[in-house]
Amino acid sequence: MMNAGLRWLQSVPPDLGSWGFVWKSLWKHSRSDPTLIDIARTWLETTRPDNGLWVDVWESLWQVQKCDPALIELARRWLCNVPDHTAWQRVWASLWKSMPRDPDLSSFSIDWLSTSGEHSAWVAIWETLWEAFHSNALADLAREWLAATFAHSGWGYMLKILVEAFPDDDRLIPMARTWLAKTPLAHPGWSYVWKTVRERTPNDAALAEIGRRWLFQAPFEDEGWGYVWPELREEATDDIALVELGRSWLSLVSADHGSWSYMWTALRVVDPGDASLVTAGRDWLSKVSAKHHSWAYVWMELRKAWPEDRVLVNIALTWLAQAPARHASWARVEDPLGRARARIQAHAARPGMDLESVGSTSRMGCCLGSVVAGRSGRGIPS
Repeated sequence: MMNAGLRWLQSVPPDLGSWGFVWKSLWKHSRSDPTLIDIARTWLETTRPDNGLWVDVWESLWQVQKCDPALIELARRWLCNVPDHTAWQRVWASLWKSMPRDPDLSSFSIDWLSTSGEHSAWVAIWETLWEAFHSNALADLAREWLAATFAHSGWGYMLKILVEAFPDDDRLIPMARTWLAKTPLAHPGWSYVWKTVRERTPNDAALAEIGRRWLFQAPFEDEGWGYVWPELREEATDDIALVELGRSWLSLVSADHGSWSYMWTALRVVDPGDASLVTAGRDWLSKVSAKHHSWAYVWMELRKAWPEDRVLVNIALTWLAQAPARHASWARVEDPLGRARARIQAHAARPGMDLESVGSTSRMGCCLGSVVAGRSGRGIPS
């Protein structure tokens, strides 16, 4: 079967659609076969560079023959021939990882940056080179790129890198203001750019107004909500419309949104006694993934305000049973749980009150008990 497959690969045109399927099937079982490797090398040399399998076959050979001169040359030639290929970064990154700071590869990469500004990988490749060299030539390239590619999804990230590297460059913030004014509010990086400018000009009324306009038009899914809304709410404490917008966002957005806990916290600052926010917090704790990085933060905020809330104890016990043992906040939830349960039991054991306890052992070996009786009623919202 192997020999028949090898003969077939050598006899058919290199651009035949099934060539890759047969080669990959043979490669899966015979990665060290020299004939199969030679056939693949020949195929890489003769097939069209835009063949959809070119990168997969080259990477397969690279995994077993890293830094092979012939494979390096094939990759360089391919990178030159298809500078706009969506997988360009994959091949380039393989070479760079094996030959970091290689003079020829570095020079070639800078030439690519000079002519491929619209490529989705531009920022990632520039940043890799910047980490290696921090050269003035790269900095100038980045400034030119910012001025010429407003629509690129990585514009805001590139701006932040330069602002942090050159805090005294008085060209960057004005350029960012122009970008904010000209770029549609639906751009995925809009709030990121606004945040960068806001950090440098915190009292700018015009910037606040354009940020407010963004909030009333931006999709709720945008991660920028957790920064833009709290910033503007803190500045305009009497803006009722802004507060109501935040409440709407909290009730309508997915529980898995990365900014949910930030928005919830900011709204609690506005009205710490709002029972609906307590209910929203409890519901969120029950619905969101146990792996969420902010779970323990929201739970502890609620527990500070209502330390004897049995519902919170039960929610925490469920979370301890489901959360990864290495969750950064696991111990922060488990440690106070025993004390909370003891207080609830003491209160519920008073004459006229019932307490039903169901044993529940945590994965740390601490038997905490799951309290399922009714709420204590001591000012805890129901």
